[in-house]
Amino acid sequence: MMTAFRTYAQRCCRLVAVLLLTACGASERIDTPDEQPLQVVFRLAMENRRAGSRATWGDDYDPSDPGTEFDNRIRLGSLRTLVFTTGTDAAFVGEVGELEYRQTAHNLYEFYGTLRIPNTYLKPNAEYRIMVFANCGDVVTAANLGALTYDRRDAVPDPTDSAKDGYIPMWGVRTVGLELFAGDRQDIGTIYLLRAVAKIELALSEELAASGCTIAEASLDRCNGRGYCLPTGYGAAADTREIDLEKGARPLASLLPAAVAFDRSADGSAATIYLPEYAAVDGGAASIRVVVDQPTQPVATPYAGTIRLGSYAGGKPTGDAVDLLRNHIYRYEITDLGVDEFVLQYTVCDWEDAQTSGEILFE
Repeated sequence: MMTAFRTYAQRCCRLVAVLLLTACGASERIDTPDEQPLQVVFRLAMENRRAGSRATWGDDYDPSDPGTEFDNRIRLGSLRTLVFTTGTDAAFVGEVGELEYRQTAHNLYEFYGTLRIPNTYLKPNAEYRIMVFANCGDVVTAANLGALTYDRRDAVPDPTDSAKDGYIPMWGVRTVGLELFAGDRQDIGTIYLLRAVAKIELALSEELAASGCTIAEASLDRCNGRGYCLPTGYGAAADTREIDLEKGARPLASLLPAAVAFDRSADGSAATIYLPEYAAVDGGAASIRVVVDQPTQPVATPYAGTIRLGSYAGGKPTGDAVDLLRNHIYRYEITDLGVDEFVLQYTVCDWEDAQTSGEILFE
């Protein structure tokens, strides 16, 4: 077990997904002329849960599929924790600063910092909204939360050089009552982080991949170039889990002028793309153009087709266009190369329901 403290930006570390906050210190209230410093500690982790109300990949989902490690990366120095009062007249209270960390167990790290609360906001049994921001840019202030945006190019992997990979913006909130007496360690539970992007996975069935087929090309014809870091409802939710992502999408209409290519896996059996939220009402139903090589044919023949982003039943499209929502994965598995059409199995679920790796990678 490692007990020595290190500064937050000193090294890379892997973490698990929960976030808690505690106050500790001497046995009496600390008073200063203008503010009270509280020592706080929180843990970060990504919960790896599976919800029964949604479709999941099943037990054969492979966490080594393209992009799954990228999904949980947080850039050192980008983690910000802002504190607000509650209510319609919510005010910015302060930020947890002077962060240090220590390892407490395998892949579990605790961050320690100081929250300085102005005496103006010190009230008995007061509740505070704790907001966590990761990879949301260098300028995160209480005044610009709703306007925080990101460029898609800064939130996707680099297919040629992993050292140039971007980082997915993430955000979460939880409302807690802070006991303002030193010595009272407070466990406020978990703050769940939402990723600001959607992810589309395109895969060949095991049978097609075993036959030698590979995805030669894949591109999306409609994609927004920018997105909002925070979801609809960020200003009112007491907890991240209160936000209904399906009814509270917050796409930023910024349609790119050209198609965007997927990143293909090394063996050509799958392809992945990350993108901001997209509403079909803004630019029409999006489609994926796919080219599959069939080397087992008497004459090698590329099979080209289009997959419309929509719902599917029995391997066939139902005609319903889908919006691309943050923190969701959309998977289209090609199960057969039919006559002039692909036969598909379609799955959509919350990111954590897809059984992606639960460890956060700080670097």
